[in-house]
Amino acid sequence: MVDTTVFVLHYSDNKMNPAVMKNIDGVWKRKKVSNLALNECLLRCVQSIKRNTKYPHKLVVVDNGSPEIGHEDAVNLLKEHGLTPEFLWVREDWHPVAVGANRAMDALETDYMAFLTSDMKPGKDWLSHMIEPLKTPQWHMTACEPNITQYGVGDPKKYRTPDFWAWLKRTADNKAAQRYFAVNGVGVEMDEWDEPVPHCRRFMKEGNQRISIFTTSRDFIDKVGRYDETYLRACEYQYFFQALKKGIENPTSEASYTYLSHFGGLFRCGVGAYHPDDWKHHPTVPMNAKGKPLIEGQDRQEYRYPRGAGNVFAKKDKYIFMGLGNNTFRVMERKNGNIKFEGPLKEALKYWDTTK
Repeated sequence: MVDTTVFVLHYSDNKMNPAVMKNIDGVWKRKKVSNLALNECLLRCVQSIKRNTKYPHKLVVVDNGSPEIGHEDAVNLLKEHGLTPEFLWVREDWHPVAVGANRAMDALETDYMAFLTSDMKPGKDWLSHMIEPLKTPQWHMTACEPNITQYGVGDPKKYRTPDFWAWLKRTADNKAAQRYFAVNGVGVEMDEWDEPVPHCRRFMKEGNQRISIFTTSRDFIDKVGRYDETYLRACEYQYFFQALKKGIENPTSEASYTYLSHFGGLFRCGVGAYHPDDWKHHPTVPMNAKGKPLIEGQDRQEYRYPRGAGNVFAKKDKYIFMGLGNNTFRVMERKNGNIKFEGPLKEALKYWDTTK
């Protein structure tokens, strides 16, 4: 029996998505596309898991509250492509991400589990980088960082909704992903869909740079508990501090900085949702009234999308929580590196909770 279950959190319905745009006579205009196109994201997610995951695993799609038409379409689409993962269909009136994540934890049968969302594609050997550290006494949970590659950079005609994929392809034309790879030293290769596949590697540095993709053991879940379902979004960032408050000092691993990809442009997920173009409106360098950098030649945006306002952890965007070893933790300002607090875990968490 395999020792790891990969849970893919998914949702789709037949409502129209008004955000998608279409090129009409050289002008990009809004075009409504059914959210059933999200099932095609699931298709690429599952295909990528099959291609890039050498580590033995069980794959379960957690269909988190889809109506019947969306669920049946997802099942049939995967079957058409020869893919038949197990499904866990969550049918509740209140179904934020936390609910689906908790139902997945309730259904866990293996020693370890990994979460990712259905609009992500894992890179090469991602799972082994996350599971292997968990088999040592030091680590209980490992976390992932997404890169900023996109779906839809291949041939849109391969999908049932080519307009949707053409729109996603448009978001990739700025070469941002390639620049990100170069800046961060990420190896990458192209698959048969002409989409980038990053080479996963192991590294983790800051205590609060966490997203909703993580791997953990059954024993750790039993100690930490489930997500608070009053939050719309379940994220590993929430789980990280939940673990620390239960007295588990090493919930993430320096041995697991894993690159994944999300469908939307320059995108930071897990503790806030952004449109692929939103990065243009939230620059990390000073801008003038015309939206140009105040310093000539300065780039307008770093390529790790910062968490923004409007999510439950937004107030922490200005600070970094990091462990220094020997039960010493630090809270520091992200912008200038000023140390606000340094001391034992209990006191550091108390200070962190009071930051604004």
